[in-house]
Amino acid sequence: MRLSAVGLIVTLALAILVAPLATTAQHPGKVYRIGFLFAGSPPRPAAPTPILDAFRHQLHALGWVEGQNLVMEYRWAERQFERLPTLATELVQQQVDLLLVGEGASISAAKQATRTIPIVMFSSVDAVEQGFVASLAHPGANVTGLTTMTADLEPKRLELLKETVPGSSHMTVLGCKGSPSFPIRRLEEGMQGTARALGVHLHLRQVQEPEDYPGAFAAALSEHVEAMVVFQCYVNAFNLQRIVDLAAQYRLPAIYSRRE
Repeated sequence: MRLSAVGLIVTLALAILVAPLATTAQHPGKVYRIGFLFAGSPPRPAAPTPILDAFRHQLHALGWVEGQNLVMEYRWAERQFERLPTLATELVQQQVDLLLVGEGASISAAKQATRTIPIVMFSSVDAVEQGFVASLAHPGANVTGLTTMTADLEPKRLELLKETVPGSSHMTVLGCKGSPSFPIRRLEEGMQGTARALGVHLHLRQVQEPEDYPGAFAAALSEHVEAMVVFQCYVNAFNLQRIVDLAAQYRLPAIYSRRE
């Protein structure tokens, strides 16, 4: 995730957290609590966590330090999506001041768990269509954050990729497996229609864990795929650099929804 996107998330978070600071004299030394709800697994020891690191860095630059005036509560579902409602309820019971959520299923769980605690989305796919917000201009309720209009944009990215690799007739789509809220079927239908018009045969590959990427790229190579479209779904969003590195290793042109 680009620093500018993380910066926007921090801005949203701080706007919510510091709104009560106009009455700081009434609450001196208050320590705020941020709850993180993720569908994936916790990072392995010493493994890079670029999004979380960038988030902490931006907070620190603005005077908010974990363990001093800020407490972070982390909950990881480890790809067991049925656990998300329970984890969201745990965070609400911890009386967090803000919920930061990373993936569509996490957003749904958080929204069901509370109608009063502010919820900021790291990223969502078609937030309006999925009912997370009322509209982009007026989200309403207690949910705000970043969203992509992927279902409309992915077919266009396919067209751009075809222009970039004009002789290509086989392309792969790299998506995420298992997320109940990711509208993979609608995305596939929209892209298949575009692919037929372009004379391109699409191969779908889905990953569930970071360890799945080498196999997905090896399979694409065996299918003589000439280019790749990378969906902005949960696992891909947190492993974008790994995808970029593998695409370079396999010399596979790819198009993404954002830069790292």
